[in-house]
Amino acid sequence: MMGYLKDLTQSTTIGMLIISTMLFIGAGLVFLVPAKTVNR
Repeated sequence: MMGYLKDLTQSTTIGMLIISTMLFIGAGLVFLVPAKTVNR
């Protein structure tokens, strides 16, 4: 996975940025979606 991203972006920094962004969005969805379903 890391090697694939490194080859795709040709830069480790950009790859880490993409991974951190995807993890941040994923964590946000995990926290926001259950809260919305409980509050309705």
